[in-house]
Amino acid sequence: MIPTGLAIAAYLILTGEWRMAGLWFFLLSICIGLVAGSKIAHLGWGYGVSVLNYNALSGHAASSAVITPVCLLFLSQSRSSAVQKYAVLGGYAAAAILGILLVLFNEHTVSEVIGGFLIGACSSLFFIWRFNAASSAKVQPWLLPISLMFFLSIWYWLRPPINTWMVQAAMHVSVIGTIEGLPYTVAEELNTRW
Repeated sequence: MIPTGLAIAAYLILTGEWRMAGLWFFLLSICIGLVAGSKIAHLGWGYGVSVLNYNALSGHAASSAVITPVCLLFLSQSRSSAVQKYAVLGGYAAAAILGILLVLFNEHTVSEVIGGFLIGACSSLFFIWRFNAASSAKVQPWLLPISLMFFLSIWYWLRPPINTWMVQAAMHVSVIGTIEGLPYTVAEELNTRW
């Protein structure tokens, strides 16, 4: 999803929406930062809320809820406002379905998915509200798919090990790395829950 978020930023910049691009980067960074912070806190210090079966925000739920509705809004920008609303609602529905699948496949708990989804949805709703109120962008329907292909190609070529980076960050800021060698995995923890 991150390449799609970068493609949205490029689309905004290339259509002259500098303020909206800045707002998008800010909201996306806050969303990703909260997810990463919660995962590092869990991996590094074991933070979580056992009563809610919560360990860390779901990054997939958060990123899909922040990025998919905005992407579909821009892809439907040359259509009527009714089509745009349905596109945004479809984006939230797709993010919700992804969250359900994450729970069904034991990747996250319900509380982790709901937390991630809410953070992403609030960020995208705020962005869409500000964009609709302030935008004067010229519609360039070809620009977003081209930007998306560019960033997806770079992402595929680089293949950044984000999960490894979070584990390393958790080990650097905690004593787990020096005591146990590696933090436990979420998959091991989910197996003990069910």
